[in-house]
Amino acid sequence: MSERFNATLEALGKQLGIELIAEAGIASLTLDGEQVIHLAPLGEDQLAMFARVQPLENEQQAVTLLQRNLFSEHCNHPRVGLSPDNHLIAWSQHALKDMDGAALYQALSTLLAFADTLASTTPAAEPVSPPASVRV
Repeated sequence: MSERFNATLEALGKQLGIELIAEAGIASLTLDGEQVIHLAPLGEDQLAMFARVQPLENEQQAVTLLQRNLFSEHCNHPRVGLSPDNHLIAWSQHALKDMDGAALYQALSTLLAFADTLASTTPAAEPVSPPASVRV
């Protein structure tokens, strides 16, 4: 685990008023009494944040989520993945050099909001169409 990752955890801990400790290379936060978000280093220069959201409802939900997941102009925008046991995983990746306590707090808030959106919507029921700018 890098010194930069540890310093970033310390900065977030100060922002939240708690002490964050990484066990086996991963720090975990329980937010709102229920949602657990994990922070883990990716090499020396990157940080991943991820949370297990809910079981995949059906195949159409997977298709819909994957179609929305393709590209973003923001490289650290939250995305959705699928765990080996078919649970939705909200995740984002960040450059440690850009993460002070306030920036990490904002990224954490964004990921939590994204996870809440995944948990509260049923994407399978929404129509699937390309964005207006690429509709043919």
